[in-house]
This record gives sequence, C-alpha cells and structure tokens, in this order.
Amino acid sequence: MDISSLHLFVVPHFHYDVAYLRTYEEYLPVCFENLREALAIMEEDSHYCFLIEQVILLEEFEKRCPQDWERLEYFARQGRIEVACGMWVMPDMNIPDGESLIRQALFGKRWVKQHLGLDVQTAWIADCWGHHGQIPQIMRHCGFRYYAFARGMREVFKTEFLWRGIDGSELLCHWLSQGYGAIRFPSEAEIVHKEEQQIAEVSQENLEQILLRFEPYLTGKSVLLGNGGDFARPQRSAPHIVKQWRKKGLNVRFAKTTDFFAALEEQRSQLPIYEGELNPLLQGTYASRIRLKQTNRRLEKKLEALERLSAVLAEGYDEVLADRLERLWKKVLRNQFHDVIAGTMVDAAFDEAMQLYHQAEKDIDRLIQDQLARLSSSLPSDQGILVFNPSGFARREIISVPGEKASGVVEVLDEAGNTLPSQPDRIAGASKRVLVEVEVPPLSWRSYQVRSGTGGISAPMISVSEEPLRIENAFYRISFAPSGVIASVVDKTSGTEFVDPQRPWWGDLVYHNDYGDLYLYDKSPLNGGGLASFCASEQKRGVYDPSPDPLVVGGPLCQHQNQNRMEVVENGPLRTTVKVSGDLRFWQNRIEFVQWISIYQNRRRIDFRTEIMPRGKHYRLNVAFPTNIRDGRIRHEIPFGLQVRDEREYAAQNWIDYSDDQKGVCLLNKGLPGNAVCRGVLTLSLFRSVAMEYKGPTAKAFEEGVPHCFEYSVLPFVNGQPYRPWQEGEVLNMPLLLLSTQGTGSARRPVSQPAGLAEGSYLVMEPENVVLSGLYRSGAGVVIRFYEAKGVSTLARVRFPLEIKACWEADALENVGKELQVQNGQVSFELKPFEIKSFVVEPVRKEE
Repeated sequence: MDISSLHLFVVPHFHYDVAYLRTYEEYLPVCFENLREALAIMEEDSHYCFLIEQVILLEEFEKRCPQDWERLEYFARQGRIEVACGMWVMPDMNIPDGESLIRQALFGKRWVKQHLGLDVQTAWIADCWGHHGQIPQIMRHCGFRYYAFARGMREVFKTEFLWRGIDGSELLCHWLSQGYGAIRFPSEAEIVHKEEQQIAEVSQENLEQILLRFEPYLTGKSVLLGNGGDFARPQRSAPHIVKQWRKKGLNVRFAKTTDFFAALEEQRSQLPIYEGELNPLLQGTYASRIRLKQTNRRLEKKLEALERLSAVLAEGYDEVLADRLERLWKKVLRNQFHDVIAGTMVDAAFDEAMQLYHQAEKDIDRLIQDQLARLSSSLPSDQGILVFNPSGFARREIISVPGEKASGVVEVLDEAGNTLPSQPDRIAGASKRVLVEVEVPPLSWRSYQVRSGTGGISAPMISVSEEPLRIENAFYRISFAPSGVIASVVDKTSGTEFVDPQRPWWGDLVYHNDYGDLYLYDKSPLNGGGLASFCASEQKRGVYDPSPDPLVVGGPLCQHQNQNRMEVVENGPLRTTVKVSGDLRFWQNRIEFVQWISIYQNRRRIDFRTEIMPRGKHYRLNVAFPTNIRDGRIRHEIPFGLQVRDEREYAAQNWIDYSDDQKGVCLLNKGLPGNAVCRGVLTLSLFRSVAMEYKGPTAKAFEEGVPHCFEYSVLPFVNGQPYRPWQEGEVLNMPLLLLSTQGTGSARRPVSQPAGLAEGSYLVMEPENVVLSGLYRSGAGVVIRFYEAKGVSTLARVRFPLEIKACWEADALENVGKELQVQNGQVSFELKPFEIKSFVVEPVRKEE
C-alpha cells in the first residue's frame, strides 16, 4: 500500500460518557483536565485542532472553568475548535422519539451558535449502536450536512457513502470502520522512556499497518483517523510526530471533520448509495434496566402534551415558561445518552438517572396541573373533571376519574347534562375510581360533572360466558384457555381467526435463562472494540426456540403450560377485564405475575397490564402472540415514520404490525422497544435480569425484588377496516390530560378561550396520515411540526380557527424560509412519503 498517495486527516478528540462506569459528576473533572490539555497543545502548536462532542460538557466547562473558557472561545474564533455531534448529549438513535432527537439538536446547536458562534455541521455519532432509516432526513432537517458513526454497518460496505433515507433524503456519511480511536500517539511518559521515536503505535511502519485495515473499505484517497478514545487524554507528542511524517513526504494534517467531508464533496457523485437502516445490534440493551426506557417514553409524551397545552392557552410568548420547559427537556435529554438509556452503566449512575427522571416528572406534572387550572377557572366549581386532548385528532376513549361520593355511587354528566356510561374501575391501584367514556376534539378540552346518583348506565353490554371463558364485544369473539392466555380471536364481521390454532397462546409470558450481560443475550462479556460490535447482528431468534446447546437448559418456560388463577374482575357497559395470576419458576428463579386483560365494547384494541415480582438472576421475560399469518410483512414504527423489517429483533417506537393480504395484527407498547416477529409470532421483550459485574457494581440490574409493570396492547384488523396504528400508538402513550376541578375555588389566573375554539380545536389537519409531532411557542412564533405517516404522497391541509398573520416553512432549528399563502385561515402543502415539515406561525395579537 502506497500511503504517500493518501490524504490523512487526523482528528484529535476524546469520547465523553455522560454517565457509565462513573456518575455524571465523577466524570466531569476528567473531562475538564482533557479540555485543558487540548487547549495547552493548541497554544504550543498552531496547526493542532480539537473536536468536542456534546454540548452538555461545554455548558459545564463554561460555568465551572470561566478562565479556561476564555481560551476555548479564542480558539473557536480561530476555527480550531470543532463541535460535533453538537447535540445536548450523544443519544441512542433508536429509542428516543423523533421530537427528542430534534430537541437534542435544537438545544445543542443553538447553544453552540450563541456561545461560540459556530454552526455545527457534522453529526459525530461515534459510539451509538444502531441508526434507523429516518436519520438522514432528521439530520438534514436539523441542519447537519454530514454523519459519522462507528457501530451499525449492515454489511461490508465502503467507509464513505451517501445514505438515502425512507423519504429519499440523502446524507453524506463516513463509517469509522476502525473505531473512533484509530490512532494514539505516545504519552509524555512513553517518550521519556524510549530512546527513539519509533514507538510501536505511531511509527511509519505501524501507520502502514493501521492504514491497511482501512484499505478494503476506502472509496478514494482520503482517510479520517480518529485520534482519541474514551476519555483519552490529548497527547502532546502528536504535533511533533505529525511534523516528522510530513517531512517524510506523507500528506497528513490535523483537521476537523468538516475538512475531511469537504474533500469528499469533490467525489460525491461517485460515492455508493446505501438505502435502508443500520440496525440491529446489541439487542440485549432493548430490555436491560427496562424502567429507564419506560420512564423515558412517559416523560417524552408528558412534555410534548404540556407544550401543546401551553401553546393552545398562551396569548403570546412566555419567556419564563419557555425557560422552564427547556430545563425540563434537558433533564430528559441527558438520560437519553446512549449508555444511560440503554441501561449499560453501573448502579450509581442508574440511581442518578432515575432520580433525575423523578425530579423532572414531578415538575412536569405540577406544570400540567397549573396550566389546566387556568382553564378550570372559567368553569363552575361543581363541574368535577376537565379533560384536555393533546393529540391532533379527536379522541373517544375511556378514562379513570375520582368517583368517591358520600352516597358511594356516582354518575358522570357531560356539558349538555347527558349521563354517560360508567362503571367502577377495578384494576390494581384504582380504588374509588370510576371509568367513563369521553369524546374530546383535537387540541381542545371538555368538562364533566361527577355527582352522587344511581351510578350512570351500568348494565353490561359485553357478553361473558364461563367454562371455558368466552367474551364477545361489538368486534370479536374471544376465548381463553385455563392458563389465562387467549386461545382464539375471531372477527365477527368476516369470521377471520387471528390466533394460530397450533399455538393458541396470545399474551403468553415466556421465560428464558440468559447468561448474557447488559449488551448481549446469552453470552458475555461484550468485546466493545471488536469489529463484530460495529456490525449489525444477524441473530434471528424465535421466542419458543429451545436452547441451541443440548447440554444447557435454556428454556422456554411458558405461561400456557400452567394452570393459572383466572377471574373476571370487571364487566360493565364499557369494558370487561380478566385477571390472571400465577408464576414462572426455574429452580430458585421465580417470577410472580398478575395480568389484567381488558376488552372494550367500543374499541378494537385489547389491553394488557402485566405486573411482576422478579426473584433470582440471569433470565429474561418476553410476551408472545402466535398468529396464523405466514410469510407476512413486518413493519415497525420508527421516529417520524415506519420501516419494513425482517424477522430479527429491532428497537421500535410505539407499535409494530404483521400482515398478509387479508388481515394483520398490530402490537403496541408503552416504552418497551424490543420488538420482533419470527415464524408468525409477534414478540415483545419485557424484562431482563442480567448485569455486567466484570465492569463494575451492577447488581441492581438483576432487579431482584423490584416490582415492574408493563403495558401493551394488540389490535387485530381485517384489511379494509379503519386502521391508523400511528394514532393508536399515540393514544396509548400520550394520555388525555385530566384535572379534578371540585373544590378548587376561583382564585386562579383565568385564560381567555382563544377566538375560534368555540367550534372545537386549536388547529385541524387532514387527511389522517398527516400527523402532528410538535406544537410549542418560541420566540419565533408558534412552531408546528408534521410528518406523513403512511408512506404516500399527500396534499396536506391545516386549518387554524385562530386568526394568523403569517406562516413560514422552517427547519427544525426554527430558521424560517418560504412563506406560505394563508387563505381563509387554511394553508396547504405537499408532503412526500414520510416527509417531515416544520412551520413557524405568527398569530394575530388581540391588540391588532
């Protein structure tokens, strides 16, 4: 290999873990020393550049090290500091939702621009495992031009390529095929103790060996050499060695990633195109420390609902509220750092993350109640319940409200005085609560009165028969097996059966022994520096597959194999709920479980709530839904769209579905990313009891004696029936916002009902595949974000009951572009399949 013909771009940096083997605070001093060392080297050598990844570290450095910050500002102005990835933290790219990924870039890039005057161009996602097919569009929408990553290659491919996303967006990418620390220079200690400069790591001969590893993947003569690693201290010997190489005729220099990508731009038209995604790998992370994933999804959706509520109520930009919302977002975003949300960290870091979540959720809930209280001030004090719909579509659903009255019996009335169907809520933790069905327009609210009475309409409308248990609602005939699993689901209109008659076990809890670590199933430890950890997994796993080693008892142990306790605990006009309780045992390992399976009169969805008390170590728990569909199509929801996938386990957002030409089954989840379909069985990963004790104290990851609760649903459908899985996923994960208005008095700051809301909603969008993703107030105006969810070209129409002054297209950073024509309060625009579009709207103020 003639290395003299190559253009070598050495990019000094260090990878910073927000929390991993130490806590957030414990890592900061190490990072500060590394930054000081980099600044010292820059003062000594005018050619030295340095890359800083995550903005949360820059903010801490500015606050805690003001004198050093001035030096960093100076070198930034000189163009020798690069910030990349430029997000608040380097997040997992699969588990957070789309709005979270945009906020990572919005808060990060905006901070860098305001404090350093830099425009972040490269999304340097060096250490994250897995990248879905909507990443190119999200990155472009956030103003990134380039993408660099190490982990996730689907197959042997070139290091430089154009990645084409599911909407057709293209992103210039570089695969760090040798990792983000391809080269290390000797430390001062090594130089002192060596007589010659021929240090093994950096001799010209060894450089040739390093570059030979790149050769199979190169598309041209440019090579990016990451000079760093996890908390790697910048090496003062680097400038001298690079000078020596240059004297020997090598074309090598210190560079920023943008220098490297600028060289690639010249050959852009010759680069190969990659279509699809860069997944999956390290699937064990999907269910390790699962409470982190569940809490993340819950807080994402609460924050998004709070923003929408605040935007609807605000008469202008409230800087104080905006600041509070941003601080709450940043707490949630911090825990989306890839090692944190994946659960691959020590116990102290896990405790720190959960405490941060607890603080954030407490503050979010308080703000939601404060905002709702502004609405309730205009209502009579005996109205009882105020309900706000944060979704961009009308919702008709059952809610649980306080129902305690002196008489012990209540009824619920709507605003017209009509008594609504209701029934007692008997699911765990729902003492003295009442279920009632409400209907609320999009981005609007309704009030309901709860008063003593006869209990409303309480006659059951769902047919229930015993031995064996059969339940029939308006849509299905459902049969249960003695084990508590569902043995049959038949669509009443078409007669279509959905359950596999050879494996009639819907909702089956399945236990497997698992001697993997927090990253991997069944084996450990992970070789995080090996090429295998950089490439996508080829593992295809069936939930009912026995252990591949006949010498080992691996499972499965299944709920359907046992005679479990089963009883009907609810049967009213709204829903029927079956309670199933039992346990799964393997020697000393034991999982006690209680399931509530709810079937509704007016809803196709079948809801599951599963509570477990885990005891023992080294196992995992899945839930399975065997179907009679063969060779069907598998689709997973990803941020801002969906991805057609194969039979491996992937991280999904809120739903997956599996269908053929006649029918299908949708599996929805609340913060449970590990989803798969294999040989006709839909599977959801619920829980793992594993650790990585070889790296540090992680015994809490076994979760012994820690109760867990999982919520998921199935939605069988026949082709031709109304089916909007993106809406079902949002309904499950973004509940209606409720406030009890009884006894609140009138000492509240009232809110004027915005003009136009008397007829229903803050805005109306159509058709149904145009999905509202974000709605919030900013200094630029009202920011609204939509995406196309079905994968078809669409003419979108958005109507504003509010009088608006202007509407502009914008990027995700709120930079406005083309102004749209507003006619009679409506704007229209084209959406390509899975396209994301953001807008900034300027409403007319009252005084105008």
